[in-house]
Amino acid sequence: MKINMDPSVKPGDDFWQYAVGGWLKANPLATNHPMPWEQLLNDFKGIDYVAYRDALGLPKDIEVVNVGEFDAIHEVEKVLAETSVEDLKSYMELHVINAYASFLSDAFTDRAFEASKVISGVQEQQPRWKRAVSTISGSLGETIGKLYVKEFFPEARSKYRGSGAGAKQKARM
Repeated sequence: MKINMDPSVKPGDDFWQYAVGGWLKANPLATNHPMPWEQLLNDFKGIDYVAYRDALGLPKDIEVVNVGEFDAIHEVEKVLAETSVEDLKSYMELHVINAYASFLSDAFTDRAFEASKVISGVQEQQPRWKRAVSTISGSLGETIGKLYVKEFFPEARSKYRGSGAGAKQKARM
């Protein structure tokens, strides 16, 4: 959208600024805050970014980082400073188990469902096979759909081949 653009910047000089510069100027909550690595280490001392960088296997010669939300990082620093390591571990364990409960035994799945009933209002859990199909469909639905069409509707595939935007672009060349 042109309203977000900054026409005072040449696209060849700084395309990002050209594309969203107008929005960045108009939006006081903009999240593009590049800063030198050393400034990150000085401004946000409550998080060990060197250990974090090393744990992720990132290069040691990082020069600039983009800090999206200063206030959020300061809140995380407060939580880390005021919360015991044991409580932080318990919190993380809870979220890991919750995230993977559907892949674990029925005891985990049933417990996670019981906890979610309050929020979702759903009173009966779907059978495991339906949950498994739903997970696969959510992850691979598009790919499986293409394979299905290729196998069972080959004429439809050839009928529409070459009619899309890519074919029109080739025709212009």
